[in-house]
Amino acid sequence: MTRANGASNAAAKRIENRFNAMNRRIETGFIGLQKGIAAAFASAAAIRGATQLIDSATRIENSLKVAGLAGAELEQVYDRLRDSALRNAAPLESLVTLYGRAALVQNELGVSTDQLLQFSDKVALALRASGQSAQQSSGALLQLSQALGSGVVRAEEFNSILEGAP
Repeated sequence: MTRANGASNAAAKRIENRFNAMNRRIETGFIGLQKGIAAAFASAAAIRGATQLIDSATRIENSLKVAGLAGAELEQVYDRLRDSALRNAAPLESLVTLYGRAALVQNELGVSTDQLLQFSDKVALALRASGQSAQQSSGALLQLSQALGSGVVRAEEFNSILEGAP
């Protein structure tokens, strides 16, 4: 009976050891799987972010090209708009859109490129002073750029501008 008890205890101990080893292998596998999944999600987010940045850069460049800018003049205007956006925490893409649409009617407005840049900077400064977030400012800038681009300010656009940028 003692020998049988000893043999069954030894067999139970071997089974327990194998079970513990199997648990360690499973845990190691899950940790590796979790790291792989986390890396996949991080890669997907980085790719999505890079795609959004590239798309935004393309839209910015196209807005300035449509305004008739090229070469060194395009770079100079972009640099001034970027500096204004950084200084005033304004959305760059919306500020460029505002400038681009105003530049399309620049001759009708009778203003120079420098005056348009100063106008864009003052609008960004006003949005900063209003305490609006970049997202909220973006909508107001879009409405203002549409109003300037059409040459006629409609009551609905005017109200949207006042609400978005008090």
